[in-house]
Amino acid sequence: MKDYVKIYTENRLIPYIPLMTLKKLSEILNDDLVQVNRSQIVNFKKNRVFP
Repeated sequence: MKDYVKIYTENRLIPYIPLMTLKKLSEILNDDLVQVNRSQIVNFKKNRVFP
């Protein structure tokens, strides 16, 4: 597989793996998600660093 991403959600143990690039996925998703580097997109509104 060449172009794929793994999408981890809090409700599912197994990640979704659509066949697309990270760039294409970031174009589809909403503005709450931020690409933090070449290989990760993070939802900062859901990310819990501290309990």
